[in-house]
Amino acid sequence: MTPTSAPAPGVAPDADDVRVARVHLRLGQLTLARAELEDLHRRELLDTTSLAVLAEARWRTGDVSAAADAAQAHIDAGGSDDIALCIVAEAAAVDGRPDDARALMDRLPASDAVALDAMFAGMPRRAFWPAGPVDRTPVKDETPTEVYRHVVGTERRMKGQLDPSAELARARAELESRPDRAFLRLALVLRHDPNLAPLVLAALHLRREPEAALLRGDAQRLLGRHLEAEAAFDAAAETLEAP
Repeated sequence: MTPTSAPAPGVAPDADDVRVARVHLRLGQLTLARAELEDLHRRELLDTTSLAVLAEARWRTGDVSAAADAAQAHIDAGGSDDIALCIVAEAAAVDGRPDDARALMDRLPASDAVALDAMFAGMPRRAFWPAGPVDRTPVKDETPTEVYRHVVGTERRMKGQLDPSAELARARAELESRPDRAFLRLALVLRHDPNLAPLVLAALHLRREPEAALLRGDAQRLLGRHLEAEAAFDAAAETLEAP
């Protein structure tokens, strides 16, 4: 990874520009948000906190290595943003440093599958991330063979779960005849494989049931489109007040 440093002492970030870039990032305008943040970074106008935002923008636009640079710079400067820890943990795993990845993962307060789903928001993640509460058991005394057995066992357990792609196909087939079952299947798909959120949105196209609105909100939130998610949740809530 190439060094990415925080701005020199005394250099304040351009708060308004960073705020605008963050809004664009949350709206899913990833390319625009990254361009704005990269420009601020070139002018050394990003502080420690803003480096984590830059790391997230790089990560969500597929530049994992550059994202890890910014995230590591954030951490080296004393930052502890969840998304930066997540990105550096992913990079450590890719580099073949599972112990470093696990140590970073253990620093995350987000310890359950729902919180992790919201943070990754549809981004691919490696199998070492938990599907439930984080296991804080020390791993420093594990031998390489024990670590291998743990990883293989995790992968085997994952393979025995629900097949998200198959459930998505079944949901599409049932949307007209059994919408209640279809919505349940789609909810399970989102929870088992957040990467399928765009396909769930496509399947829900033009559906106006409250359950569809809730699912649409869940999918939008996983994709980092928080305003769209809130609008979908509001639409679902409005049905509770209808006569």
